[in-house]
Amino acid sequence: MCALLSRARRVRGCSTPGDDRLETRVYAVKRYLFRLGHSARSGRFACSIEQLVIGLAPVMGWGAVPTGGSERARFVRAHRKSVQRWLDDLQAAGVVAHEPERDQRGWWWRTQIVLLTAPAPSAEELRVAQGRAQGWRARERARRGQHRRACALATIRSRASQPRRGTRSRLARARARAAHDARRRALVEAQIETGRAVAHACGVLTHPFGAPPTSADAKQCSKCQARAQTPQDWAPAAARSAQTLKMTPTFAAGTGAHVRAAGGGALAAAPPGPEQRSEEIGRIPPEEFDALVLRRVAERERQFAVRAALRREHVLRRSHEVISWPRGRTCPFGRLAEAWATHRHGATAVAERGASAAGPRSPELAGRAAHAIARYERFADQRPPGWPQTGPAALCALASQRRAAVLAGDIARLRALARGMRASALLGSAERLERAATRAHRRQRSEERGVPFRTGRPRWETAEQRRSRVRDELLLAGGDPAAWPNAALAAAALAHRAPGGTDPEVLGADPHAELDGVGARAARYRAEERAGRWALPAIALGARLT
Repeated sequence: MCALLSRARRVRGCSTPGDDRLETRVYAVKRYLFRLGHSARSGRFACSIEQLVIGLAPVMGWGAVPTGGSERARFVRAHRKSVQRWLDDLQAAGVVAHEPERDQRGWWWRTQIVLLTAPAPSAEELRVAQGRAQGWRARERARRGQHRRACALATIRSRASQPRRGTRSRLARARARAAHDARRRALVEAQIETGRAVAHACGVLTHPFGAPPTSADAKQCSKCQARAQTPQDWAPAAARSAQTLKMTPTFAAGTGAHVRAAGGGALAAAPPGPEQRSEEIGRIPPEEFDALVLRRVAERERQFAVRAALRREHVLRRSHEVISWPRGRTCPFGRLAEAWATHRHGATAVAERGASAAGPRSPELAGRAAHAIARYERFADQRPPGWPQTGPAALCALASQRRAAVLAGDIARLRALARGMRASALLGSAERLERAATRAHRRQRSEERGVPFRTGRPRWETAEQRRSRVRDELLLAGGDPAAWPNAALAAAALAHRAPGGTDPEVLGADPHAELDGVGARAARYRAEERAGRWALPAIALGARLT
């Protein structure tokens, strides 16, 4: 491309050996046009200048394409001259030919693109072009120091050399589907050939799978085709009044069943069709018709009851498996939703309508459920009395309380319960106090490195500033902020230990909030536990399944 462009530029009278920006952008346009021809499966196709501008925008680094009508038209007008100039350069190089087409009103509405076989450059032209290509990186580094710089040429070359991510993924999926279909067809054909060989060895003319698939050759009798194609409308009524009884093979013929029937000495009787059953019902007396209907309705209800009982048994078994799910092992979200719906609405409802009552599902909801279950199982020692040790069983226990309408609500409640259990476990942890004291030391050093003329305590502070200050003083003194219910009591204790200090005046109302967040959450969790929020119903989990 560089050699051909240099030849075209010499024909125009240019004296310089080449231009990196022109060569890079013309190469990107050439790659895009050949990609369009590959998708159209033809070396001749048509497109508008607007389509070329929109397609080349992400490659050239022109920014996002506007979606509005006027803004989009302004964007195309700003870049169409460049695209037309690059098309002219490609045509001068002999790689692409383009010809504008006008409609009946004389407007230029599309451009015919013809992909040509590129002429072969000379050896000298190739040597000069290779020398220029070796200096691309050095010239690109020198160009980076300039003030006004467009998109990097190396970026344009990398974008033009391969399709974008969406196109590559679409082509990869298409290739994967084609390969899968080819493997499936090969496997089916191999099975058919194996079946034919086995059937031929056994003396049966068809394969043992029953009716041949759609890909196999259809074997029909020529006499049947001729009989089906024979017109019957011209025959006289006498000839059509009486039908000759013919013994035709049943649909079981060809599958090997006719061999067993012949061995038994009688042909296998086919089940009656809908027309025959209708004729039988028409011959029943009216006084027996009601009894027949009642018998058939009772038989159908019995069949439905058997199926419903089987489905309910499966639902109960899967729900028991979720309750006894091993600790630390990820439970599939579909089985979790089914078990939740079973405990929330009953096994009969799930057997009839499925797990749709659990609400909409999404990967984000599955991730939140896995995170809540893992945190619950990590701090299972702080669970409420009577609760199970595993997270899936705890979610089923929340469903048995019947407070949330969908699964997402009980997942949020399980997360809140797990946070309370974590706070209760970390309440007396020495490691937590050490980390909090380290952060307090860091904050004190950052305040000491502040403005030098600010000395002493301020005269006023808000309630939140007071809470933060008292918490840091307790941590620096070796105390535990979670042991104090509010900042006022802790400040009084600190003043008693170190008399002579004056506390700043508090501006506004003081809500008397907890000094430590972990302590406040643990206190709320214990209060909720005493209030019976996490109390399980009197009915056990297994009995709730009914």
